[in-house]
Amino acid sequence: MRSISHQSKLERGQNEGVVDFKVSIEEGPQFRIRSIKFLASNLAERDPRELLLIREGDVYDQRLFEKSISRLNEIGLFEKIDKEKDIEFRTDEEVGLLDVVVKLKNNVLQNEGGRLR
Repeated sequence: MRSISHQSKLERGQNEGVVDFKVSIEEGPQFRIRSIKFLASNLAERDPRELLLIREGDVYDQRLFEKSISRLNEIGLFEKIDKEKDIEFRTDEEVGLLDVVVKLKNNVLQNEGGRLR
C-alpha cells in the first residue's frame, strides 16, 4: 500500500506566485509473483502466459499486469476478462509472495479452429 503526503508553503511578498511543494511517497511492501495460473476448460495450443508482460519471479507491477490483461482481451480468443470478477490475488504476507489466478472462458465464435496469433 502506498502513502502519499504533501506540504505546501506560500510566503507572500518575496517570490509572488511561487509555491514550494514537498511530496513524500511511502511504498508499501512489494510482492514477488510466485505463480500465475489460468483456469479454463480448454486452452489454445499456445500458453496465454506468452502474452503477459509479467512473469513468475518478478516483482508485481500493477501497470504491467493491466496491460497484460488488455492484451489477452484484444486477441479475442477468450471472453473479455473482468478485472473484478475473473482475477483472484492470493498473497502470502509473511514471505511477500503473490499467486495470480485468471479465469478464462473461451470465445466460441473466435476459437473454432483458431490459434493464438
